[in-house]
Amino acid sequence: MDTEIGIYSCIGIAVYTDICKCLVFTKNKYNSLNLDYSAFLATGSGLDKNLFLENILKYPAVKKHYTIYGNSLLGKIKDCKVQHWLNGKDCFYRVEGELVVSHYQTRAFSLSAREFNLRNHLRQLSVRQTLSTFKPKNKKLDNFYELDRKKED
Repeated sequence: MDTEIGIYSCIGIAVYTDICKCLVFTKNKYNSLNLDYSAFLATGSGLDKNLFLENILKYPAVKKHYTIYGNSLLGKIKDCKVQHWLNGKDCFYRVEGELVVSHYQTRAFSLSAREFNLRNHLRQLSVRQTLSTFKPKNKKLDNFYELDRKKED
């Protein structure tokens, strides 16, 4: 496939930290996911805003973005960071005991760590959610690696 055609015909991007999560996502979404019009972006464990945006902007026709991070607090914060970056904004986070404090547009917001997720965070900010997240169905699992451990037990 010609590179130029691929760049402009891509309609969905999945953002993930490693290939294992990408494979789980692809397996579970394969019936509704057309791989001819999809792109996958591995961020590694650390998100770099400039590198992320540089790669996302290569696909101007993308209509749908997915993140594939775990249920851990770090995974939920990554979901939020990606959402804000896709909308041209930024938000900074810190954890203070049982609270997650977010700094968005000169204001500070806090949510308990147990309640913190993309949906609740964006509701607090009055921002519309445009990002879809993919998480392990069992909310007690922090990440996808624990799925294999559960099968062995």
